[in-house]
Amino acid sequence: MRQLNLSNNQISSIQFIDSCKLLEELNLEKNLITKITHLEGLVYLKKIELGKNKISEVSGIATLNNLK
Repeated sequence: MRQLNLSNNQISSIQFIDSCKLLEELNLEKNLITKITHLEGLVYLKKIELGKNKISEVSGIATLNNLK
């Protein structure tokens, strides 16, 4: 799976996302997410959409060199 759209789903945690190793595009807009974690293994990720969440903590994105 290269693209995953989970927008507008009332998701509050993205712990499951680390199993999606081949993701290139991820849309998590309009959810209930407060922490962005578990992204370290998504080395192919080029685009992530996080708008309209209540994010207060972000970690693990520094190693994502393909993000644009």
